Amino acid sequence: MLAACASTARTTAQAQRPRPWVAPLDRAVPATNARVQRAVAPAESDDASVGWSAALDVLLTAPREETRGPVAPSRPWDRITAPRYIDRFERRFALTPLEREALSREGFVVPERLSARSFAQAYRVAQRAELPAMITVDAVLHAVSSLHDPFVAHVEAHTLAPLLTEALQRMHRALAANARALPDETAADADLMLTVARSLLERDEGTVEPALGPSPAVVELVRAAREASPNTERALFGRTRTVDFTAFRPRGRAATSPTLTRYLLATTWLAQVPLNLVSRSGRVA
Repeated sequence: MLAACASTARTTAQAQRPRPWVAPLDRAVPATNARVQRAVAPAESDDASVGWSAALDVLLTAPREETRGPVAPSRPWDRITAPRYIDRFERRFALTPLEREALSREGFVVPERLSARSFAQAYRVAQRAELPAMITVDAVLHAVSSLHDPFVAHVEAHTLAPLLTEALQRMHRALAANARALPDETAADADLMLTVARSLLERDEGTVEPALGPSPAVVELVRAAREASPNTERALFGRTRTVDFTAFRPRGRAATSPTLTRYLLATTWLAQVPLNLVSRSGRVA
């Protein structure tokens, strides 16, 4: 996917302007060979994103022998000699006796007290302490996802949330018009499912009006979702179920705006809570 995006951006850039400069100083793509250095050379442009795409395309398409660096020797630690750079690590973080014991026993240790708010912060701390850094796959994926996160947020807020709102409202109106053709329990379950979803999506407080009359369960479920209550057992859709309301806690881009928060709550409810219409008391959702 990255190669395809980079190729598209490069084609567009070539048609409209000369190859741009990527970014200055610490934001520049590391140049490991002459070909890449030429790709990130300064040029007149104000479009940094196209520069990133062009340089990324060069990195992805360069022959393997041009980008391969020296390979570090692989020697397993004997658990006796002091690990390399342990003195720097001790000066910066001061391992506790339990952490040293875990390091000797397992060959590695991940102290919870040293957790970072982000990958960027963790790598910055390692850089300042002059410690070697391991670039993990999840760190790379986080960097990639952070680049397109604003785009996803825009699509969710301006396209998906309105479409979901319209779909749920139409379903609710259809339920009200055809409730008599359904068994009472089935109609009540569908009304509960839709009312909770719409309340979480359309309101910051309170609930929308149920199609088939007031329901105390709606108020309680909406409250639990908004408060991200711990796991609780509830009589829901014909049987007792354990619902993990902590999954409703806004996080990431969902916590950046009320619209995205409501969208997260509604989609989590629709995705997580199973609705049985036929096997109402069974285990199959």
